[in-house]
Formats: sequence, structure tokens, C-alpha cells
Amino acid sequence: MTNRNASQYHHNCSIRKQPITLHRHAAEVALGRFLPVGVIVHHADGNHQNNARNNLVICPDEAYHNILHLRLEAYYACGNPNWLKCYICKEYDAPQVMLAIVKSGRNITTFYHSACRQAYRKAYKAKTGRWV
Repeated sequence: MTNRNASQYHHNCSIRKQPITLHRHAAEVALGRFLPVGVIVHHADGNHQNNARNNLVICPDEAYHNILHLRLEAYYACGNPNWLKCYICKEYDAPQVMLAIVKSGRNITTFYHSACRQAYRKAYKAKTGRWV
């Protein structure tokens, strides 16, 4: 996922004292109230210039927004938004056959195939003389 900054979006001065991006303004108008702090507005079609009401998805937080992007990436890559990507072979597969590494304290989960992980560890041991 790419990091975006506010300069990529057009600004519109509304009734607030600070400028607001047009897509946030459009979402607020559609919702009928101001958006809470931390809410992210996602463009469903990926076109940041398309601020139509039916193209904006209001995400409660960044985690939800990241899930949207992961599922869209999986859908475009393999046709199934529920499948997960192996961090070693980069292939998508059903969640039932994937294992996970949860990095404590960072809320990051990495998925992999058991066979891929074994091959990776074996290659790493041959290269460095140590286990991963």
C-alpha cells in the first residue's frame, strides 16, 4: 500500500476553520454530519478524483481500510477476496491451508504455506548455518 498525503487531494474550504479534502467533505454531506476523528474515506473504484457518493466508503479506522485494500488485492489477483497471500511464494490460497505468524505488539499477521516455510528455513540454514 502506498502512503498518501493530503496534497494528492483537492482541498475545499468549508465551514470549518481548516481546509478539508473534497472526498471527506462529500462523505460528510452524504452522511449529514461531520466525520469523527480517525475515520478514513476510501474510494471504491481507486480513482481519487471520483468523489461521487456511491464511490466513497467510510471506514471507521485505518485497520478496516487496510483490510479493504488486502481483500481488493486478493480479488484482483485470484478472484477470491477471502484468500490470503503467502509471504514466501507470493501465491494466494484458501485460509484453511495457510499458517500465520503474529508479530506481538505490532498487530501484524503474516501468512505462509507450511511447505514454503520449510523450504525457506532449509535454504536459510544452508546459506547462513543458522535456523530462522
